[in-house]
Amino acid sequence: MIYKNILLYIILFLSIFSMGYAIGRRIGKKEGYCESEIIIPIKLKQNMMQSSFCPICCRKLNEINVCDKI
Repeated sequence: MIYKNILLYIILFLSIFSMGYAIGRRIGKKEGYCESEIIIPIKLKQNMMQSSFCPICCRKLNEINVCDKI
């Protein structure tokens, strides 16, 4: 009888832990996706300014032919 109660508590604990982990992981992925949508354009502009190359057409910036796609 005692073993059944202990086994029941262990199964209950593991199922609650697994559900919390799954829910937290999904929420974290959604937050990460939203945060990356904000950060990626800033990083692209920063890399463009540091390397002086357009990330779309790979032309060097500040040449005679100015890239119109920026």
